[in-house]
Amino acid sequence: MKTYEEIALELTDGKYQRFIDTKAEEEAEETLKNAGKEEKNVGKKEKDIISVKWVDNGNTKKEINQTLSNKWVSVKIETKGFQRGDKIKIKIEEINGKIFETERTKTKEKDDTLIIKNAFKFEKDKKNPNNTNRVVKITAYYEGKNVEGKNVLKENNGGIWGISADDAKKMKDDIHRVLANNKFSDVRALIVTEGKTLKKINNDELAPILAKIQDPNEATYINMVVNTINSEKIFKVEYVTEGSNISSEGAKLFIKEQIKKWGEETAKTLFKDDNVHASWIKNEGGDGLSILTEENLHFFIMRGLEPKKRAVIFGHEVFGHGIPAARGIFGDENNANAVRTDNLIRRILGMPRWDGRGHAGYGNLGDPYQLPITK
Repeated sequence: MKTYEEIALELTDGKYQRFIDTKAEEEAEETLKNAGKEEKNVGKKEKDIISVKWVDNGNTKKEINQTLSNKWVSVKIETKGFQRGDKIKIKIEEINGKIFETERTKTKEKDDTLIIKNAFKFEKDKKNPNNTNRVVKITAYYEGKNVEGKNVLKENNGGIWGISADDAKKMKDDIHRVLANNKFSDVRALIVTEGKTLKKINNDELAPILAKIQDPNEATYINMVVNTINSEKIFKVEYVTEGSNISSEGAKLFIKEQIKKWGEETAKTLFKDDNVHASWIKNEGGDGLSILTEENLHFFIMRGLEPKKRAVIFGHEVFGHGIPAARGIFGDENNANAVRTDNLIRRILGMPRWDGRGHAGYGNLGDPYQLPITK
């Protein structure tokens, strides 16, 4: 009887390479089955690495959502067909060029999961201590086959992030515009950009400043700004320009929401090459739009608005919708908070108030003028 490899070689005119010609492997297996031969040890696939994942405290994580400086993390490797004594190597690379390599030997005959404890220590970047966008990649390999981990490990400090540094500057400008009065100069001095994000605020520095703020509207706004900047959740903001496409990151999230609405086939027709024009944001949300899920808080703000209006829209989306969504609050309660935040900012800026007419959930929003939540 012909072996598995001999059949595969015939199907590929002698050019069969394991792990590459998967179709040949499948056809070879089918040929053996049709011949009525026992499958045991015949056409059996070679050992394989199914997945490589980061784990934290024994639980698989897509991302480790906390500051990782000076923190040890482990790696979980799911295998198939490995025997006692077989070796698996892993390579861990950080974007700054630091590389860690190790090798492990399978010791349990029936166990197809290998946990490498304390595989990597995410140390502080001494050259750039404020760098919060560091990525570590893992690869497991054996006998020439590499399996790159599907999950990346990110240091995540939460807070308000822009898609670009320019977005971060606009975020700062919109907050400063609400706090333009001279009495807020000390608060404005604490709200500064740091790359693509707004720098964390030291509460010890803020406390004496807040103690001087008597107006409950002003105190509420400052508290919601600071709490969001210091949040463990990421609030991602992008300012979009009419006539242009939105970011690829924003487009993926937007298309995912449209698939829920229209179905995958229609969405693929509407958004070819995964590009989303800013007109879709305008059509769906007007001057601003929030995509709120348990995994992502993403906010679109139209770039060319009148300055005060843009400051209101920014606060409405990021603080009004974002803060309750970060707590798992959606629906009418979330919409009510957005309208209340809108009115809070309008009061500070001396703009006409709004009863929420035209907003989602109108009629079920309760008192649109009461103070919103701040965290």
